[in-house]
Amino acid sequence: LITPVFKKFSIRFDFLDYPNQSRKVHTRPIPILGGVAVCISFFLISTITIRNFDSTIKGLIFGSFIILIAGLIDDKIGLSARLRLLIQLLAALLVIKSGIVLTFLPNNLLGITGEWFLSIIWIIGITNALNCLDGLDGLATGLVFIIGVCFYIICYQTKQVQLGTICLALAGSYLGFFRYNFRPAKIFLGN
Repeated sequence: LITPVFKKFSIRFDFLDYPNQSRKVHTRPIPILGGVAVCISFFLISTITIRNFDSTIKGLIFGSFIILIAGLIDDKIGLSARLRLLIQLLAALLVIKSGIVLTFLPNNLLGITGEWFLSIIWIIGITNALNCLDGLDGLATGLVFIIGVCFYIICYQTKQVQLGTICLALAGSYLGFFRYNFRPAKIFLGN
């Protein structure tokens, strides 16, 4: 419901992806605030369906919010790759500090350090991989929907109700956006 609003907002305030000679194939400017519509939908659904946020969910949402704000700034004025990486590192550390971390190495200083390092690589890697996939109409959107549903199934099987609800909220938010992002895309997610 809110994607058309953000499409208009994107056009009015010049949040557009302009065609150029590099790897872009679209021939007209495309609005790029679809990610904001998805995030607002996701945050609204999450807060309505989950009554008590534990520290891990709060960390995940605050980390996501940092990435959203950095992406908006990058879409409008551009940020250097170094600054984007630093912001992503800050967001990843916030998520990890809240308790969302890979846990498979021995429980000693070296193991904990390794788990933090691998978690940072994972979070930053997935963030940038998804950003790259937004260049093809519907690819990133469809992929996140499928991943969200698959993670929900895993959460259901392991009785992780809060995380499962978050996964369904994410999948639903992307599914709602998908019709606007499918070929030919009327709006992109943006950074």
